[in-house]
Amino acid sequence: MFFLHWFNHHDHTGPHRIISPRWTRGLMIVVAWIALSGTHLGAEETRRLVQGFAGPDLTDMPEPYRMHRLVRHFSFEEAEVAPYEMPLHFYRYGAEDGAARGFPPFGAMRLSDRMAATGRWSFEFQLDGGSMAARVPTAVIPIMPYADYVVTARVRTKDLQKARAGLSAWLYDKQGAIIQPTIVQSRMIRSEGEWSVLALTVRGDHPTAADLGIELQAFQPRQFRGVTSGEHRPEIEDVRGTVWFDDVTVWHVPRIELTTRTPGHVAIDTKRTVLQMKVRDLAHADLEAHLRIFDLDGSVIWEKIIDRPQAINPRDVEVETPAFGWYRALLDIRTEGQLTARRWLDFLVLPPRHRPLHGWHNHFAVELPPDWWEHSTELNDLVDRLDVGTVIMPVLDSSLTSREVRSRYESMRPAVEALREHDARLIFSLHSMPTELAQRHDRTVSEVLPALADDVQMWRAYLDQLLINYGLEVEHWQIGAAENEHAFDQPNLAQLVRRVRQTISEFVPNPMVYVPFSVEQVETSIDALQAASIWIPASVNAHSIPEAVEPWQQGGQRRMLAVEPPIAHHYATREATLDGFLRLLHAWRMNPDLLTTPAPWIAGTGNGGGLMPTPNFGVIRQMIDHLHRRRFDGTVHLGDQISCWLLRGDEPGDDALVAWLHDLDPAAERRFTMQLSDDHLTIFDIFGNSQTAYLTADGHEFTLTPMPVIIEDVSLDLVRFRDSFALEPGFLPAENRAHEHELLLHNPWPVPISGTLRLHEHDDLRIAPRQHDFLIRPGETGRMPVQIVLDRGILAGTRHLKADIRLQADGQYDLSVSAEFEVGLEDLEFTATWRTALNVETGEEDLIVTQYVTNRSERIMNVELFVVAPEFSQMRRIVSGLEPGDMAIRSFRLPNGAAVLAGRAMRIGVSERGGVARLNQLLSIPSRVSDLAGHTETADSP
Repeated sequence: MFFLHWFNHHDHTGPHRIISPRWTRGLMIVVAWIALSGTHLGAEETRRLVQGFAGPDLTDMPEPYRMHRLVRHFSFEEAEVAPYEMPLHFYRYGAEDGAARGFPPFGAMRLSDRMAATGRWSFEFQLDGGSMAARVPTAVIPIMPYADYVVTARVRTKDLQKARAGLSAWLYDKQGAIIQPTIVQSRMIRSEGEWSVLALTVRGDHPTAADLGIELQAFQPRQFRGVTSGEHRPEIEDVRGTVWFDDVTVWHVPRIELTTRTPGHVAIDTKRTVLQMKVRDLAHADLEAHLRIFDLDGSVIWEKIIDRPQAINPRDVEVETPAFGWYRALLDIRTEGQLTARRWLDFLVLPPRHRPLHGWHNHFAVELPPDWWEHSTELNDLVDRLDVGTVIMPVLDSSLTSREVRSRYESMRPAVEALREHDARLIFSLHSMPTELAQRHDRTVSEVLPALADDVQMWRAYLDQLLINYGLEVEHWQIGAAENEHAFDQPNLAQLVRRVRQTISEFVPNPMVYVPFSVEQVETSIDALQAASIWIPASVNAHSIPEAVEPWQQGGQRRMLAVEPPIAHHYATREATLDGFLRLLHAWRMNPDLLTTPAPWIAGTGNGGGLMPTPNFGVIRQMIDHLHRRRFDGTVHLGDQISCWLLRGDEPGDDALVAWLHDLDPAAERRFTMQLSDDHLTIFDIFGNSQTAYLTADGHEFTLTPMPVIIEDVSLDLVRFRDSFALEPGFLPAENRAHEHELLLHNPWPVPISGTLRLHEHDDLRIAPRQHDFLIRPGETGRMPVQIVLDRGILAGTRHLKADIRLQADGQYDLSVSAEFEVGLEDLEFTATWRTALNVETGEEDLIVTQYVTNRSERIMNVELFVVAPEFSQMRRIVSGLEPGDMAIRSFRLPNGAAVLAGRAMRIGVSERGGVARLNQLLSIPSRVSDLAGHTETADSP
């Protein structure tokens, strides 16, 4: 062991250093918790893992393990013996020339004993306007190439309003220059009174890497958001506030690679996936690998433990998934039982296309992220497997500089050519202004449309090369990002767009120019525009999309609906996937020329930064397969809280349904038996898993859940005919007299139909006649008169009139159908509640039933309220002279009713004295009513 002076001991690097157990114990817990996402042992922890939440803390790690994983620790405790203002090995960034870049020499940095996460000292930043940063230079933290490192820091803030604290790290090469692709940035936080942990993983993918650099940050908005406005435009900054940093630590972790053998990590036409894992550890420790596969709900569907996984060559692991869908592979590496490193990889297994795809009739599109060219080699595989017809490519963004223009546009060529080979239509998006251009002309980077229209000359350095290279190949252009909305406040919008189109047309024959709007804007006319992109933000509920889009449907211009997916971290994975499907479905219903969504993949940090598909990838691919060359053709009623849409195909016999339950419980389900065609049905879920519903004597059997299904091979004419069966009028007054109504059937076929309808018998009503023969011409509605008499005891509420039909149409069908009708009273509004009350004389819990009746007619009424309960005599209360609009309240006390009526129901209601009107309801009492003393419940109508 080396015995060192204290202020050198705190940051010495090497396997023989003396380490204080007090801080290593806490810091190793922090590293495992934040950088490795924690262990996940139970169902709840597993669910959170797949959703991206951190799990529980790890237990303490053995001392030898801590020794060979630690690279450097800055505890700032050297201040005890060396009263320096700045900690050892740190310098203030921008101290000489930083003012021009937003780092003026204002504010103070110092070692401080006012606050500490561990020990007595920390590194304190006192803001006084401007941003502050402290760096560790080269030659302080030597590292090994092709090794991975985790950097952590504890952070605490006070009195920050606009500013935020952060952490950054990178690798230096042997000449001391920063290797730009290695720079990683933490999230920017404001912890306000609490110690938080920031963590980064730095991958040593560069052979020239020699040292690791660190930057501690107290940034104003201008720095942590990037420059988004001209330099002369003021930005509100914090002029006071404090940030403390403590326990800045660097750890060496094993190098893990996890991938699949399938392009884009999307396997087609197989449920078998080959994962490739490679583990390399320069510490030469005994490792154990634990590989698990999670499904959409966070359940483990496969796992395997591998001893000593280190190998020079990748190891293949074959996984058979139980169904098509989205999965997450999680690889944990453990040393002496403790979690050391983690990698995860998302992948999809999907079926082949069910229907042929016609490229130029494909109205689905994806918009690539602004930094898409950083992953251009992976991009083509993903687009090819997604099957979209159009790709929106941002070609101009805030990061572009005039020096990078030529290389940027030339690097686009392979991706552009590959996408065109896949028959994808391209839309070039001038996403945002380059920052340097916006600064020179006092613009925000989002003001692309007005800036381009006002002065095209200032754009020449950025646009000419693009137009020359691609003008003859790409005819469609979008001016600005979908969410920019800068067209909204332009009074001369049409004139601006004409100028832009004229500029582009110098190189692009007959260009199509899309102008972005937001669906939430009002009083915006797009009639004079050639094309418009209507952005639908996540704040617009899925079921509200058709209503929100409707005002934008006027005019003959081309329309693109750009649908923002739900914000993923606000939902569980399954909920986000369901909402993403419904958002796209409701937008598709509006029949746009293009329906676009952000690219359904992410650049994951868990698998080393490669692209991984999100669940929405599978959803979009299935939507393209089943909605392509189909259109919304109405809805049918299958019951309350159920949606069922008709999908009319362009080709005869290519019709379908899409249906789902409106229920927050993912396990909810409703079973149906009904005939929907003269043959078997195929039912697909949103990932393409299919099942066959065979035609039996009773019809087709199928189940609906909150996750939508697409039902193929249906006869829309038969579905419409079933849905047309109705009773008119559909409201029956609860009066003991004959009611005259009609039964309705509509003929959707292009030929006459005929048949016989037989009504089922009902215990509480009489209907005549019960059998009807019909003959209905094409497109007409047949009406069959019936007379209905209700019993006095019939319950109010929604009822079902059931019938059997033998039908001769394009074939012969034997159907069972049902029509809803309502029993009630229009002149009286009635409700009731119950509660329990202690009877002081008997010591028993009595049941108090309170009834409320309101006169909704224009005449004075005399009514009678009643209660008929098991083991009790009938109770009545008379209300005389109830004026129009008035309410009467009457209560009934049932002695020991809490015990006698527990788990039972009573009949309650109101009748008109001297008349034929009588409204009946059931009031159910729970079986454990004694636990609900003083509780109030409202009567339910069946």
